[in-house]
Amino acid sequence: MIALTIKMNVSTANRQKVVETVRSLTEPTKVQEGCLSFDLSEDLFEEGNLVLNQKWRDKLTLTRHMRSGRFRSLLIALDLLGSPPRITLSYVSHELELESIEELMTFFGTYGASERRN
Repeated sequence: MIALTIKMNVSTANRQKVVETVRSLTEPTKVQEGCLSFDLSEDLFEEGNLVLNQKWRDKLTLTRHMRSGRFRSLLIALDLLGSPPRITLSYVSHELELESIEELMTFFGTYGASERRN
C-alpha cells in the first residue's frame, strides 16, 4: 500500500475554493481502481492547514490517478496556496486494524496489571 499525504497551508481567501475542489474529487476518486481511501481533514494544531490523505493499493494505481484529469484539477487548486504543499509518500508493508485501545496496548505489550485496575 502507498499512503500519500498532502499538507496544505491555505489562506482564508482561498480555503473555500480548495475545499470545494477536493470535495468534488472525493467520490469519483474513491471509486477509482486501487483507491483505498481519500480524505480531507483540517489540522487542529496549525491554523489554515488542510491535510489530504490518500491510500492506494500499489504504485500502478497511484500512477494512474496522478495521470488523471482529477489529479490535474487538484494541482490547479494547489496553485492557489501561495506556498508549496508538504508532500509525504509512504510505502506501507503491513497495516493492522485494531478494535480497541486495549488491543493496541496488548499488541505492544504495554497493557499490564496497572491498566486492568482502571
